[in-house]
Amino acid sequence: MTAPSLHHSFDASLVDIQRSFSSTETATSGSSGKENQRPEPTPTRLTKELTTSELYTQWATTYDTDGNFLQAVDDLQTSALIPQLVRQVELSKSSNGPNGGLKVLDFGCGTGRTTTKLLLQDWKETPTIEAWDGNEAMLDGARAKCEAISKVSSKGIPSSEFRQVDFLQPDKLPQEALASFDGLVSTLVLEHIPMSTYWTCVSKLLKPGGFGLITNMHPEMGAKSVAGFDNVEGVRMRGTSYIHGVEETVEAAKKAGLELVGEVKEVTMSEDMIRSGAVGERGRKWIGTKVWYGSIFRKL
Repeated sequence: MTAPSLHHSFDASLVDIQRSFSSTETATSGSSGKENQRPEPTPTRLTKELTTSELYTQWATTYDTDGNFLQAVDDLQTSALIPQLVRQVELSKSSNGPNGGLKVLDFGCGTGRTTTKLLLQDWKETPTIEAWDGNEAMLDGARAKCEAISKVSSKGIPSSEFRQVDFLQPDKLPQEALASFDGLVSTLVLEHIPMSTYWTCVSKLLKPGGFGLITNMHPEMGAKSVAGFDNVEGVRMRGTSYIHGVEETVEAAKKAGLELVGEVKEVTMSEDMIRSGAVGERGRKWIGTKVWYGSIFRKL
């Protein structure tokens, strides 16, 4: 049984900005450094602004136990999308002939929620799984999860490597990793990175012909909530966050040299999702709201 958390999230690990912001404040758009960045909160409740790295350092110990319903939605959707990505990556690899071992990256791995899924896929060719994050505390959680799986699994598990990387500086990505990945998965990360910066990183890391699965909070939900949590003193902790549109995401990927594979899937919270137990009761207030979108892209 999981021990109760001393820190709790506000509304499933998402800070409700309807209470934090005045009704006249809106997100900005354009090409400035604050493109689509959320407005500053009004002082209706004590809120502490942190960098994304600082936020997740403080959140790391309770991140997996505080009932984030958006993670549950993401888990539900990626249960089908990740195997689809795996098949596309392996098919592309086999058609292009042998050119080194298969490599797949969990870009923004957090505590390893998606990394573990990659390890447990039915791989035809055993890959090397790399897990990168900007925060060492989150990486510690990912390492522990992956090590635990390797110890108890009855089948061969891909090797995993972990690395702390600053995604806000694409020019400082590890040189040896550029154009080295056959596949990339990035779940609920885009919200924290400016759009052009994010896709520059993805484009630099994927091989030509490589595939990437990208998921994110839907902008319809993003207009009302932001990733964060309430600490034990009741202070809202929130980091830098951006509202990214669905069409905007596809266009930015295209500019970075990636094409959309199939269609973008958008998910609206429903009563059935809650009744099934797939999503917790905290998702109930979002019924009728688009909360998630995701799609697969291919590097040209």
